[in-house]
Amino acid sequence: MRTRDRALRLFLAGGLFLGGAATFLSGCSLPEAPLTAPPAQQGEQVGPSIPSPKVGRAPYAVYPTLDAAEGVGRASRGSLVSALGVRLSYEEFEAGMFEHLARVFPPDRFGLRAGLYPPVAELGDWLKPYDAEKNPLGVNPADPATPGTSDAGAAEAVRREPRAVAVLAYNLYTSPPERNAPPEVLALGLGVYAPSPEDAETFGRKAGEKIVHNLRSEGFAGDVWVAVYRLPSSKEAVPGTFVAFGLSKNGSGSSVEWETFRERYVLLSRGEDLLSQKFQGFVRELRDPFPQGVYASGTAHYVQDKLVGVRLVFTTSLADAVSRQALVNFAVEKGSSLVPSEVALVLEFQSFGRTYAVYIRDPAVGSFLYEPGRVP
Repeated sequence: MRTRDRALRLFLAGGLFLGGAATFLSGCSLPEAPLTAPPAQQGEQVGPSIPSPKVGRAPYAVYPTLDAAEGVGRASRGSLVSALGVRLSYEEFEAGMFEHLARVFPPDRFGLRAGLYPPVAELGDWLKPYDAEKNPLGVNPADPATPGTSDAGAAEAVRREPRAVAVLAYNLYTSPPERNAPPEVLALGLGVYAPSPEDAETFGRKAGEKIVHNLRSEGFAGDVWVAVYRLPSSKEAVPGTFVAFGLSKNGSGSSVEWETFRERYVLLSRGEDLLSQKFQGFVRELRDPFPQGVYASGTAHYVQDKLVGVRLVFTTSLADAVSRQALVNFAVEKGSSLVPSEVALVLEFQSFGRTYAVYIRDPAVGSFLYEPGRVP
């Protein structure tokens, strides 16, 4: 399947996060980080608190890392995320990257040695400044969190320029690698701040080609795959979106073949299309058996203007287990009829801040109900 609902990826990503490992660059390795998600900085989101089911995961083998070091680049990135007013969710970014990476480098052939978010100083080395004095972060404009621009208008103009906020990297191998072995494939995710998808793509292509050129000049001969991800505003209730993918194959020099990609999210409570109207009618129907204590929200995911996934979240203050289970049964029956069978569907049920049930319907693998803590 070319793509699935990001909500489905986000839920299934809870056990997928691999926030650490070594990246090959200039013949040396960056510090390796542990295979766990570090605590969120200001402006960053924390993912689901429940463990994920093993159904539907991207089945990449994870090769062990050595000499783990904690806290790679988080302080500098956190300040940049906060200053720009964007939201950086590890789960959204990484789960989406896994899905698209699997299209090009199948999990049945490749394993990975985790990934990392390089610190700002390391990112500067990757992009290599065009002018070290005027632009110490390479392709990136000056950090708006750094004092130095007295004119407010000029400072705002700089703030609105696209920039790379985070880079996620994976080393891929077809067999377990020796220590410090260069990867056969280097997969990069560029988390980009930009006013529009078009601006994000333009910047991402420029930065990706610069990185590939630098890697080739340092002797890296493997494939390089680049995903450009536009970070959402901290005021938006929808996830970020991927806008472009690039591939530089072994033996092709510094050239990169690019693919434009467009996806968008629609809040069903605010939409005026037929699906939004059906959802709003469903919410009204929900009030009859559950007149109080239940709130429903919904998001539709479109790729190239085609509906590919829907996520509905039910938040309840119902105190007894029987009523909560009745809500699950009602929502699964009615909610499934809202969405065509060829579209991925996720129904998540939350009570007092915890997820107690998740129904997933994936056209590729079928459907199942996951209830954490329930003994079969």
